Order: sequence, then C-alpha cells, then structure tokens
Amino acid sequence: MRFTLAIAWRNLWRNPVRSGLTGFGMAVAVVMVMWMVSYMEGMYGQIYDVLIDQKLGHVQIHHPDYPGRSLMHDTLPDGAALLAAVEALPESVSATGRLTGFGLVGSAETSTGGKLVGVDVAREDAVTNLSARVRQGRLFTAGALNEAVIGIKLAEELKVDLGGEVVVILQAADGSMANELYGVVGIAKTGDGMMDRGGVWVDLAGLQELLALPDQLHEVLVLGSDMDLAPALSVAVEGAVPDDLLVRTWSETDPQTAQMAGFQTMSLAIMLFVFYGVAGLGILNTMLMAVFERTRELGLLQALGLQPRRIRRMVIAESALLGAIATAIGGTLGMGVQYWMVNTGMDMSVNGEGLEYMGLTLDPIIKGAYDPPTTVFTLVFVFVICIGATVWPAFRATRMDPVDAMRTV
Repeated sequence: MRFTLAIAWRNLWRNPVRSGLTGFGMAVAVVMVMWMVSYMEGMYGQIYDVLIDQKLGHVQIHHPDYPGRSLMHDTLPDGAALLAAVEALPESVSATGRLTGFGLVGSAETSTGGKLVGVDVAREDAVTNLSARVRQGRLFTAGALNEAVIGIKLAEELKVDLGGEVVVILQAADGSMANELYGVVGIAKTGDGMMDRGGVWVDLAGLQELLALPDQLHEVLVLGSDMDLAPALSVAVEGAVPDDLLVRTWSETDPQTAQMAGFQTMSLAIMLFVFYGVAGLGILNTMLMAVFERTRELGLLQALGLQPRRIRRMVIAESALLGAIATAIGGTLGMGVQYWMVNTGMDMSVNGEGLEYMGLTLDPIIKGAYDPPTTVFTLVFVFVICIGATVWPAFRATRMDPVDAMRTV
C-alpha cells in the first residue's frame, strides 16, 4: 500500500498546474458550501425563532372555531385552570395564555388599526422571551393595568416615544365600547411584521376586564424541550384538557412553516449537487487526462506483470490524495468562514432595513450557525465524489490491451 501511495503521489504532480487547479476548484467548492450551510442555518434559525418560539409555540390550544373565525367569543373558559393543567405535564417546559382584541390605536398625532395582546408577563417571557424583543424601555409590570409595550413600527407611525401615551378603542364582548389609555413603557421589535406594525402588549387581567371576558383566553401556547417532540407533547396535552378543545402542533397550525423546513433540506441538497457536481467533473477530467497521457506507461506496466487491480488502486489513490488535500484546505478555510459568520455575520440590510421574508423582518445582520453533522457530511461527501469520479478512468486504465497501449504515440 505504501508503494501504491508513493507512485500515486508522484503521478499526481507530473502536471502540477492541472492538479493544482483541480484541487483549488474543489477547495473553493468546499468553502462555498460550508459558508452557505452556515448562512442558511443562521437565517432559518432566525425565522424559526420568530415563527415557532415567539408566535406558534410547539403546541397550541384553541376553541375549535377560533382558528377559522377569530371571533372574540370563541374563547377557552377557565384559563387559569387550563394553564395549571398544562404546566403540570412532565413533557411541558412552559406555557402561556393570550387574549387578543382588535381595535383602533391612537396618539395625539394620529391613529391606526392595532392588535391588543393580553399576556401574563412571567409566563409569556418564559415561552417567547418577550423581554429580549423589547429594544427600548422595559416590559410592563405584572398587574399594571395602564402600561403597554408597542411594536417598533407602530411607535414610528403614531410618533410615540417611551413615556408617551396611546389610547385604545374597541368593542367588548358584551357589546359595549371599551377604551383605555396606556402609558408606553417599552418598544419591541419581534421580526413579525404584523406585530411590529400594530402590536400592543398589555397585562392579561387588565385586558380580560376591558373586554368583559373574565378568566378567558383565546389561545394557549405550550413549549416542550424540542420542537421535534411536538407530536408527543400534543398527545400529552390532549389527555390533560377537555375533549372539546382543539390541540395542534406547530406544524399543523402553520403547514407553510413545516414546508419551509423541508425546503431548507432540499436547498442544501441542490447546493451540494451543483457545487460538488462541478467538482466531480473536474476530478473526472483530470484523471481521464492522466490516464490518456500515460497510456503507453500503463500498457508497459501490464506487460511487465503488474496486476490490473493494482493499477486501478494506483489511479484511485491519486484521486484520493487530491481529494484529501482539497478537503483539508477547503475544510480549514471553511471553518474560518463559519467562525466569521457566527461571530460577525453579513449585513443584508436593504435601505437600512432587514430582509422581508414571509411577513417577517429579519435582522439586518444575519449571523451564521454551526451545524457539525452537516459540516462533517459536506467534507465526507466531497471525498466520496473524488473517489466516485475516478472509478471509470481507473477501469479504463486496466481494460487496454498492453500491446496496443505501448503502440500509442
């Protein structure tokens, strides 16, 4: 084996320009794929953070008619007892209940449509980490009926700063007109376009009183240990709540988001196929040229008694050595690029704003993420491509008649 590797190494550098260009192309392909993997993991991770952790949770509980109609009266009764039952499940990490209302939100300057979301501060923060979305000010204090956090775009439209006031007018469940004046204690940027443009977060108990819906909720979000365990969590929740309530996983609540997860895998597969397909063609071309140039030499080796399998092994070893060098260089540079993506990121802002995607506003600086299994797969895959692209040249080298091969000019 040592002899085969020594001969393969010597043959590989007979044409250093060709071998160097092929190896360089493979290394660049590895770097590009590792960069794209880190970028996509970071971008999709940010999207999942907004859609699943902040908006959908792992499991949702609703009145059966609420998802289709979103009517104020389609509520979950006995909200406190329902939350207590869900939080007691061993599969549940945290849970939060919400009450929503739609109405007019105004300031001294102007007014616009908005969505009020009543939340229990402690529970909501445990599920969605709402405090991390508050870019200015703070969350309202639990039990503070006249404090609110508003979306960043809404604050700009109403021309309201911290310490300002907004008035909310909407219809209560008993048919009366409800209105309340809230002091703005925080301004939030969630990435959810609708909430950033019209969201107003207030104390749950205060909104229940304002809408005449005591101890009632419109939805309960349940968070488990991992979103992949959502089906098992859903089964546990179904067994703990009344049978007439609608319990769904995040993928059932928003199939588009579930399809997006599949699209991420498909995008990675297409990317691997394109980049490494080109690299494989380069390897195939290099090894075929090497075989054609050494036709007389290979024929002479067979005539002297060198077994065909050893010749095949020598040709494949050349490709393996080239692939190992390219993978090592590309992998090292690729890890450097991933480190830069994770710690610094890329500025993808458009006119100072983050990218818009599916109604979400991503952060202007998109940072990458490490995905060790995908990185290892990427490096192994390019090495396999190298070996696979050499099979045909290797067998062609041993199927020539030695006499005809030595006559080749």
